[in-house]
Amino acid sequence: RHGPTSWISLTLTEGKFRQVRKMTAAVGLPTLRLVRVRIGDQTLAGLLPGGVREVADLAGAARPS
Repeated sequence: RHGPTSWISLTLTEGKFRQVRKMTAAVGLPTLRLVRVRIGDQTLAGLLPGGVREVADLAGAARPS
């Protein structure tokens, strides 16, 4: 079965457990797929599927910019 789909973009400065799923469910839009594209200033730009990238300062990467 293929139902209607919508893509939305959210920007969170601090995420709690399943926060996005709870927010979309509250307005009647279940989350079927969730894609994280950035943490702090670390993005997925240029990273191939299955690829890895070394993060020198992991704690600094998670700090809000």
